[in-house]
Amino acid sequence: MAYLVPFNLAMPPDEQVNFRAMILRDESDIPDDSYQFQEWYCPNPGCDCFQGLLEVVAIQQKNIVAQVYVPFDPSLTPFLAPKSPITPTALALLEVISEHLQEDPAYLKRLRDHYWLVRSVAIDQKHPRHTALIEYGSKGANRPGRKKRSARTLP
Repeated sequence: MAYLVPFNLAMPPDEQVNFRAMILRDESDIPDDSYQFQEWYCPNPGCDCFQGLLEVVAIQQKNIVAQVYVPFDPSLTPFLAPKSPITPTALALLEVISEHLQEDPAYLKRLRDHYWLVRSVAIDQKHPRHTALIEYGSKGANRPGRKKRSARTLP
């Protein structure tokens, strides 16, 4: 996996991207908050990673609290990004996401479809979003999964 791009880069500019969100209350090791799952995918058609990354953003905290890889191979289970901080919150969110994916196969299918959409945009030079997708990676954009010195705060 050379780099990841946010899913919204593959969407037409006038089309809004809706990310999955959950409101979690009274969960062990997870602060009460609304959590948005932002999707990232590898656009490299030569890569066989066959997975996506969910970057979990705590809305009220304005902070990325977990990065969870979701393999699309049914024999594999979700896991935390190797270079992301492993915190009690990240581990608890990994468990919540894993259970959610098991309970909602339509959501897993949607993630898999998004993976293939990003790949199709990356290989179709005539697609209106192709250039944005390729330029994002070539300019060394911030990629999830890189080791961070501290938790990143969102604007």
